[in-house]
Amino acid sequence: MYFTRETETALIVVAACARRPGRSLAFWEIAEPGNGSMEEIARSASLLLRHGLLKGDLDGRVTLAIDPANVTLGAILRLTQPDLTRPGHRSVRRMGKNVFTLAVEAASSNFLRIAEQFTVADFMADRPSGERYAACGSYCNAHGERPSPQGNIKSE
Repeated sequence: MYFTRETETALIVVAACARRPGRSLAFWEIAEPGNGSMEEIARSASLLLRHGLLKGDLDGRVTLAIDPANVTLGAILRLTQPDLTRPGHRSVRRMGKNVFTLAVEAASSNFLRIAEQFTVADFMADRPSGERYAACGSYCNAHGERPSPQGNIKSE
């Protein structure tokens, strides 16, 4: 399992907007620090606009429309890599239910389950390494704390 370039670019766009809350950004401002081509940024921004994660201004600039701590990496993956979430549509499915097919489906499922544990806020550069938000929205430390089913943080 891996992130496609489209997934990486979408994460770059939302993280760039999240680092500047309330400020509209032009595509060239997002692409400028070597984050990708203007075409890649525009394509990802268009996808994110269609799904309500960004708001567009009349001048073509974009602003984050969501709370970065409430959108998981899994949500971004479902937009950019839909084949991960629809195992029945992958070409391996046509081969029948053999051990390889089952292994691929299990790996995809586990990859998405892990992706649901990280949010857009985790991809912001000003965050210390090892700190993250759980999918429940609670602040967690990757070294010793985990969310409980009720959303509280528990030490391990």
